[in-house]
Amino acid sequence: MFHRQILWIVATFLLRISDQRRLSACRRYVCYIEPKMLAPRTPYIFSPHHVDPDLCSHIIVYAVGLDGNKINIASWHADKGLAKLSEHLKDLKLKKPKLKTLLTVGGEKPHSALFSKMAATGTGRGEFINSLIPFVREQGFDGVDLYWIFPTLHGGGPADKVTYVDLIKDMATEFENEQLSSGRKKLMLSAWVPRTSYIVDWGYNVTEFARYVDMINIGTFVYNGLVNSPIGHSSPLDSNDGKNIKQTLRHWVDRGMPRPKINVAIPAFGLRGYTKSSSDMKLGESIMTGEAVTYNSRGQGILTYYQVCLLLKQGGSVHWDSIAQAPYHIKDNYFLSYENEQSIKEKVLFLRENNYGGVIFRSLSEDDYLGLNCGTGTYPLLRAIKKQCLTRDY
Repeated sequence: MFHRQILWIVATFLLRISDQRRLSACRRYVCYIEPKMLAPRTPYIFSPHHVDPDLCSHIIVYAVGLDGNKINIASWHADKGLAKLSEHLKDLKLKKPKLKTLLTVGGEKPHSALFSKMAATGTGRGEFINSLIPFVREQGFDGVDLYWIFPTLHGGGPADKVTYVDLIKDMATEFENEQLSSGRKKLMLSAWVPRTSYIVDWGYNVTEFARYVDMINIGTFVYNGLVNSPIGHSSPLDSNDGKNIKQTLRHWVDRGMPRPKINVAIPAFGLRGYTKSSSDMKLGESIMTGEAVTYNSRGQGILTYYQVCLLLKQGGSVHWDSIAQAPYHIKDNYFLSYENEQSIKEKVLFLRENNYGGVIFRSLSEDDYLGLNCGTGTYPLLRAIKKQCLTRDY
């Protein structure tokens, strides 16, 4: 009888193990620091000492634009906070040598014309790269995150689709040459890229692009949120209208980007809007009439996660969308799209099951990094991401 019980226990245990899926960990969990992202709200004033290197494999500082064909070094030195941040990151890397830090160069719409002009000639590309490499090394970064997100648009031209690849190729080549001449580890080459299919098709030769970048970071958020558009989730995993993370990733992969090179963004911010009355509140149907945002705005309608937690405590109802795999909150005629531990779990599980490279968290200053408002300690969303990236069994 005793032996039968032992056999039954062993069989039950083996059955449970067989039902679980064992997945490899995320290759990367990338954290962006955007010093000018949001106006600080006391006591939430982000500073370098708030960075927790144990929660990130890569830290990317969004900071430098263009000045003609060269990077705008003067703007960096004019901001004393960036100098402090750079020195702090150097200290963190001494404590955690595997941590990688990168510098973002560029920006959104205003920079597209500047990149288009610079990348159009070999001379322009050479001036850019020659100004870039020494500065990146001097500041202690391990690589560059290129932020030319709208080639061919916003002041660019049709030739950008070719010259962007030329720029990426020249950068990769010079990074290799600098490695050989200096004996240092080769600088990483990353790019922040769009989620919108037509922008990808107009501006990117994905197959060629993929040959030279080490990784790409896709801005998979604000799929919904415009004034006079149907209310929906900021970052849905799936949806009935085709505006979702799964579709975005499928589009990039179908055009030639290897899955292991793709990092996918999970936003810390919440997106809030309202309808004319509470009776109009129907997800996917009601029209947002205020507090909405445009793709590149960080103004009205955007709430940090520590603000989201305060809002949730003020009443209303929390719902779960089983298609989007995301929560949303309704109070009166206000709608709030945000992330929580469950939505993060579903997104990370999908990425790991399908062999994508990693997760982007944007931005550190938007999480409850002080742990004062959400009641679960510092960096609740970022900790949830790392937990799900490292969980072995599902």
